[in-house]
Amino acid sequence: MSVVRRVSIASMFAAPLFVSFAANAAPAAKPAPPAAATKPPAIDVARAENLARANACVSCHAASRRLVGPSYEDVAARYKTDPAAETKLMDKIKKGGSGVWGVIPMPAHPRMADADSRLLAQWVLQGAPASH
Repeated sequence: MSVVRRVSIASMFAAPLFVSFAANAAPAAKPAPPAAATKPPAIDVARAENLARANACVSCHAASRRLVGPSYEDVAARYKTDPAAETKLMDKIKKGGSGVWGVIPMPAHPRMADADSRLLAQWVLQGAPASH
C-alpha cells in the first residue's frame, strides 16, 4: 500500500530559503578577551605619587626595591593574576596590617577617601610607574 503525500510548492521552496539565510548569516561575535589580557585602567600617576608621599607610603615602599615593606613591583607581581587585587589592596591601605610581607605592620589610613585608596591600589598594581 502506497501513501500519497500532498506537497505544496511553497513547502518545497521554504527549506532551501531557510538554509540560504542561515548560510548568509553574519558571523558570530568575537568573544571578549580574558580579564588578564585587558589593559590596566588609565590613572593619574602624578596624583598617585603625591598621595603616596603625603601618606608616608614612600617611607616604607619604593618602586623596585624593598625598604621596610615590599617594593611596589613585588606587590604588583604577587597580585598580577588576582581579579580581586584592587579591592584587597584598597582594604589593606585603609585597615593596615601585618604578616603578609613580614612582621612589621603597615599603618592604617582609615580616613583616606575611597577614590584615593583606589588610585593608590591601581598605581601599585601597575608597579608604581613614575610620572615624567
